[in-house]
Parts: sequence; structure tokens; C-alpha cells
Amino acid sequence: MKHLLIIVLLALGGCSADNETINNTTHEQTDANAVTLFPSQEMHVTFADISNFYSETMSCMGMTAQGPNVYYKSFELYFNGAVGKSWAFFTGGTIYVNTDTIGPSFPRDRQTDEEALRHEFVHHILWANGADWHHGDPMFAKCGLGVNTYN
Repeated sequence: MKHLLIIVLLALGGCSADNETINNTTHEQTDANAVTLFPSQEMHVTFADISNFYSETMSCMGMTAQGPNVYYKSFELYFNGAVGKSWAFFTGGTIYVNTDTIGPSFPRDRQTDEEALRHEFVHHILWANGADWHHGDPMFAKCGLGVNTYN
């Protein structure tokens, strides 16, 4: 009975995440997997988080690859809005994560940053291993479905 009370109290209290912490990096950082984070603004994750997500994604896929370059940029400013309401995108060894918040249907927080990164890491790892890195590969469903939080 005591355990049931603890479970109920935990369920009522819920879990909370610190989504208000914004991380900025002013200098380039590279980890042991050669993931390189370039100076970035408005990150809801730390560089250590990014490094861990990359290692976990490689492990999930059973594949390794030298890490990508990662940038956090305003797509509206940096790309003149050319990539629309994308959370992130991958292009030839580089991942761009969108720092824009576009209305209530496009909020950003720690979970969206993580989900976007894991998805783009799958693209990168497949690409680096010479595989078809487009969305048809089952590794996306297994290791990096994409931003699913608000969809």
C-alpha cells in the first residue's frame, strides 16, 4: 500500500523538464566522435547533450561515422525563410537546427531539439556510410523519427 501511495504521488506530481534554459556557445567545440558545434544561439540542449545523442544514435543504428558539423541558426534570417517551417535539415555532413519559434504549432524546447538532432544524425550516419540517407530507411523509425512532440 505504501508503494501505491508513492506511485500515485509521483503520477500526480508529474515530471518536469527545464525547457527554459537557453544555451549559447561562442566558440567551436568538437568531441571524441568529431561532432563539431559551431558558435550557436538559442540552444535548448548543451554540447554534452548533443555529443551523447550522437553516440546513442550510432549505437541504436549499429553504425559509426565521424560526426557532423552542427549549427543552430534562424532559418528566417540565415536562409531567408527558404527552408520553411523545418525543425532542422541535413546537407552533406552539416546539420542546421532552426532557432525560430513560429507560432503555437512550432514551439521549441529541449525535447524538440533532441528529436530534431537524432533525426538529422540518422541522415548523417547513413550518408557517411554510403547508404541511401533519405526518409525511406527503417533506421528513421528505429532511431530518429523526428520531432513528434507537438504533431
